[in-house]
Amino acid sequence: MSDGGRRCVASRRRRPDPHGARVAGEVAALASSRLTRPQAAWPAPRNDLRRVADDAWERFDGSTWAPCDRTGAWEHAVATAALVAAGPPRPAPVAARPHQVPVEVVDSPDALRAMAAELARSKTPIAIDVEAHAEFSFEGFACLLQVSTRTKDYVVDCLVLREEVGPALRAVFADPAVRKVFHSCEGVDIPRLDRDFGIRVVNCADTQIAAAALELPLGLVDLLGACGVVDGAWAARAAILKKRFQNCDWRRRPLSSDQVDYARGDATHLLALDAALWTRLADSGLERAAFADSQAAPSRALWRPPRASFLAAERDKRLPRDDTQARRFVDLYAWRDAAARRVDESPHAVCPAAALVEFAKRAPGDADALGIAFEPLPPYIACDAFGLRGELLARIRMWN
Repeated sequence: MSDGGRRCVASRRRRPDPHGARVAGEVAALASSRLTRPQAAWPAPRNDLRRVADDAWERFDGSTWAPCDRTGAWEHAVATAALVAAGPPRPAPVAARPHQVPVEVVDSPDALRAMAAELARSKTPIAIDVEAHAEFSFEGFACLLQVSTRTKDYVVDCLVLREEVGPALRAVFADPAVRKVFHSCEGVDIPRLDRDFGIRVVNCADTQIAAAALELPLGLVDLLGACGVVDGAWAARAAILKKRFQNCDWRRRPLSSDQVDYARGDATHLLALDAALWTRLADSGLERAAFADSQAAPSRALWRPPRASFLAAERDKRLPRDDTQARRFVDLYAWRDAAARRVDESPHAVCPAAALVEFAKRAPGDADALGIAFEPLPPYIACDAFGLRGELLARIRMWN
């Protein structure tokens, strides 16, 4: 994760804040982020798993990390193998969708059940996308689930319906008779569906996999244009909405009409795109390999816990070359990981890696020295929220 373009200054003198305005602002921002946390209404997160190798997990028992079995083995191998053996069906052509396809924001259990019943009844292909948020929680979580059929778009509020989404949609998502179309499903969509809702996907078609086989653009808007699915006006508006909302805080409610338009835009044309791509694949003789790759994607993209802190630190491009500083950096990574898990916050928000580098280099011994080593201090450290500044200083003093 990048440090978000944060400009940091290491100097010998701390910037004056005579009236406390900067600290007050930090306190207010931190308090706001803690008070507007949708996960406060959900079961408390455990944040107790980590990955020490590709296929080796550990669980924290309150005092130590111990090896544990991987959770949630792939249970649809037989159904997936049968699909691959049968080979790719040639989808019927789907016309580009009109601009006024109805959209429904699904934010009640009754509406979700009605949607699930319609999807299960029709057995027609569906397009799927997920909007997730990675900040203000250790693991992140899904905020919206977009599902498009040939006649309607659904935008499901996953914050309101956190406990209902899985039970309502698991069956249809695992139904091999229903084709599920994604674009780049392995990055966010499949892992979040698995982790947040226990949803497994069978019969997957990934338009990015198809595009790669055909050597077409991999970005969704460019690919839609290259395949003639959308016109220039739609692509121009999509580009504007992407700038505004691609990295927005999807936890915020209510959703604006433009946010709904952006969210549905990632799924609304996927069925037409899928038909266009798979027709090209069939014409070029590439459809069988791409079909098998798409079918395998859900099993290889299941959620995995974050890497253990020592592995993450060693992979961090900021890892100091000096041996002493490198050991300190790895130690601070471990402190940050434990702190982020405890307060259910992203490690970056607790303390960005750029700050850890300066602390490893300078070994500041008190609060003023921390502010000199790295400015501005991260809000959690500046405010000593949850005692994190005291923990950090205690950790640094152990080096001497």
